[in-house]
Amino acid sequence: MKASGAGILSNKAPFTSHIRLSWVRIGVYVCFFFSGATSLIFEVLWSRQFVTVFGNSSYAVSVVLCAYMAGLGLGGLFGGKMADRITHRMGVFGAVEIVIAGWALAIPLLLNKLRVLVPILTALLPESLLLSTFTRFGLSFAILVLPCFLMGMTLPLLVRVVTKSDRFIGTRVGALYWWNTIGAASGCLVAGLWMLHTLGLHLTNLFAVGVNILVGLAALGLSRLLPSASRQVPVEEFQSKLTSQVTESESREQIYVPSLLFLTISFVNGLAGLSCEVLWFRYLSFLILKRDAYVFPTVLSIYLLGLGLGGFIYSLMTRKIHFLIRTL
Repeated sequence: MKASGAGILSNKAPFTSHIRLSWVRIGVYVCFFFSGATSLIFEVLWSRQFVTVFGNSSYAVSVVLCAYMAGLGLGGLFGGKMADRITHRMGVFGAVEIVIAGWALAIPLLLNKLRVLVPILTALLPESLLLSTFTRFGLSFAILVLPCFLMGMTLPLLVRVVTKSDRFIGTRVGALYWWNTIGAASGCLVAGLWMLHTLGLHLTNLFAVGVNILVGLAALGLSRLLPSASRQVPVEEFQSKLTSQVTESESREQIYVPSLLFLTISFVNGLAGLSCEVLWFRYLSFLILKRDAYVFPTVLSIYLLGLGLGGFIYSLMTRKIHFLIRTL
């Protein structure tokens, strides 16, 4: 009787662990939704704040987008390497969110210093508007790139949290991307169309900082619920995904595409996408809506909504796609 009772308990243990991990995974998605929302609240907020530095909303939007996307790219590269070497990834994600909140609190103070420098730069470079603009652009970029870099680290960290096997990597990554971008689109719309006009710049910043801190604390709490075995996933499982799919599906046709081609396609796609976003902003600002305050969040939210829907559709179709190269 004792042996059979022990057997029942041992059978229930994996089931209980699976249920707990499922709830933790849902918690990760919720955290990433609000992380995306606050990230875009910050982006819309910064695009307004930096108008006082450039005196032109188009330049402000350009520097914010440039710093945001450069930071995301560099952060994603660094975060991917870090995720392969650490085990407490959810805890690191929580710490990153709290640091982002702290830097967001400091940005208004740094902007005040930058506003003091602008007249000095203008006086030192009275005949070189281009050089003065590039100097302001560089200083603004330096202020913004660090929090954007930290934002870029979050996705690779959470991919390794929710994915224990390459069997579900496409579905889980697509789901993460979907929740994050839908949260980002929601934050962009709420901030641009309501919060900034109702709460003002200062209270909007404090609200986003508070939500970011709550997300960080929630992530630290979730990290304690993860069993130690699920915190560490062999790197080889992730490296086998694309190799196995190409081997099984496309080796029959002996299709070989260098990695450089994928990187080039990704680069061109990002270049075209952000160029279109800036062009749409300029076009709608001057020819249609004539209200910069509403144009940027509207264009950006539509752009993000499209990205999120694409990630969601891919998460549903990933297990049915057998020819990744042709699909791309």
